[in-house]
Amino acid sequence: MTKTGEPLFVATLYREYLPQHGMYAAVSPDGIHFTNFVGHSSPLYAPESGVRDPAILFYEGQFWLAYSSGWPPEDLAAYLYLATSPDLVTWTFRVAIRASEDTGASVDVPQWLIDSSGTVHLIGCIGATHHWVEIHAKSPDSSTWNAASNWSEKRDLLDHRGTSLIQGNSFVTRSAGTWYMIFDPFAEMTMGLIDGRYYLRTSPDLVANWSDARLLDLDSNINNRCREGCR
Repeated sequence: MTKTGEPLFVATLYREYLPQHGMYAAVSPDGIHFTNFVGHSSPLYAPESGVRDPAILFYEGQFWLAYSSGWPPEDLAAYLYLATSPDLVTWTFRVAIRASEDTGASVDVPQWLIDSSGTVHLIGCIGATHHWVEIHAKSPDSSTWNAASNWSEKRDLLDHRGTSLIQGNSFVTRSAGTWYMIFDPFAEMTMGLIDGRYYLRTSPDLVANWSDARLLDLDSNINNRCREGCR
């Protein structure tokens, strides 16, 4: 939201997960036409860890950024990192949260989600195994989020059989009390689904009870068996 009350869409991007590249931002008044937030090509935030898959949340008057690093050393745990900014330009690192006991893996595609009770969740994909996990803030008061101890232990996202979700890029939203997840399977062998096609799951409670996957009837330019890096 702008100072005049008009809607503002913010997209966060990265080029490579190297410190010199960092995080960039583009803004839009309509969610369709985006422009660079600043008039130069330098990153807005470039921590030593690098930035991979930045995700942004505007909450209690400031921007919260969740991101991961690239591929960490084999003996380093998978972490999510949080930083804050009042204006998208000046950033302060806040906390590193261990998202999995796995090592040598990044936490891909983190996403902020807020449920009907106001609880703030982060979900992400553990890169080594492609299983999806969730953590959440123990308090809605963001002044407490600077300590890893004020975030929950990770939980696996589960289908209605109690099986962990292992899949590719997934995007989640909530509408009328139901959670919706659009995803690609990541690999041909994943539950017999077709890599590069997009599927839908639903759940009443975010962490568990996700439905079986249903293939989405999308334009062939989208459902073209091309996940990433295709032209």
